[in-house]
Amino acid sequence: MQKYQTGALFQLFHASHHYNADPCMHGVGVTVMAEDDATTVTTSRELNTTDSFYLHRVVGVTIAGICCFLPVYCTQAILPELRDFFNTTEIGAGRTVGATTLGVAIAAPFVGVLADAIGRKRVIVAALLGLTLPTLLVAHAVTLNELIFWRFVQGLFVPAVIAGVIAYITEESQNKVGFTMASYVTGTVFGGMIGRMLDRKSTRLNSSH
Repeated sequence: MQKYQTGALFQLFHASHHYNADPCMHGVGVTVMAEDDATTVTTSRELNTTDSFYLHRVVGVTIAGICCFLPVYCTQAILPELRDFFNTTEIGAGRTVGATTLGVAIAAPFVGVLADAIGRKRVIVAALLGLTLPTLLVAHAVTLNELIFWRFVQGLFVPAVIAGVIAYITEESQNKVGFTMASYVTGTVFGGMIGRMLDRKSTRLNSSH
């Protein structure tokens, strides 16, 4: 029995020594380990790159939401001041808000066709750039009708941003649509709130001087 155990141990030791001494087998082991390490590094880099792109998307759609809704309801906070400045009624001052909403309602049905024709990103960028011009002209409006007109033009650009961003999120975010959409909605809420606050604050500063 002892002799049998000694022979078995000797065979096991010999096989182990033969494997370690064999350069071919050793090379195969090193190659497999190297390939595994390389695969791990590559996967890690791909994950980091994907996370970076996703973070850029989240930041981009959030900023788009803020810029889009920044001017939409901004005059709502200063309706009494607009009424007094233009010597009009509450209804007349309220048209500065309704004009933008009307522009949104008119342009909305055509946005989808435009986005399909020239692409989502181009529509979003063009709409945000186009929104800056009437926003600047609103600040230099001399009459109430001029203010209402440029507010209406602002509303024409807003649906392009909304529809373009929503379609972009759905197509590009893959399995993270929920969080990306929530980031965009958060941006729209902050945009509307910041627009009212800035308008109110600037009006108070001007009236104090």
